Amino acid sequence: MRDLGRHLRLLKTFDDKFCRVCNHDSPHHLVWFPHHKKIQHYILRYGKKSTEYKTALELIEKSIPVCMHCKADRYYMRVTDDEVGLPWPHQ
Repeated sequence: MRDLGRHLRLLKTFDDKFCRVCNHDSPHHLVWFPHHKKIQHYILRYGKKSTEYKTALELIEKSIPVCMHCKADRYYMRVTDDEVGLPWPHQ
């Protein structure tokens, strides 16, 4: 039950958020770019009263919500040196 609550807490960070590249608004498809791995680790591993949780909230402030599809497209563009695609607000 604890793990489910922490996963829901991570999903709730995307409430009223949308992808800054393509405007996709489904929270289960969004990630925090570029710090999602650290944010996910801190939220799922540590409780609300810990300093790591506060660090996760600070990282959220420094990140932008992006859908997984746009993140995968950006990775593909960087690997292939292709400049075609939607513009990113955060370079």
